[in-house]
Amino acid sequence: MNVQYSRGCPFNCEFCDIIEIYGRVPRTKSNEQMLYELEALKATGWKGLVFIVDDNFIGNKRTYGSLCPT
Repeated sequence: MNVQYSRGCPFNCEFCDIIEIYGRVPRTKSNEQMLYELEALKATGWKGLVFIVDDNFIGNKRTYGSLCPT
């Protein structure tokens, strides 16, 4: 199962179409939204693997840290 954390990317790589689909501005979900979605999966009975999906983790370094607070 996949849970998407962010969309968009500031880069213009010739092999990638993320900016065509989601734009150049990275948008991320809040920690609360991520927890809500994970709890919703749990409520459905999901007990398998969960992958955190991101268009480009390095595209928004400032926000990436909020996914894994210290």
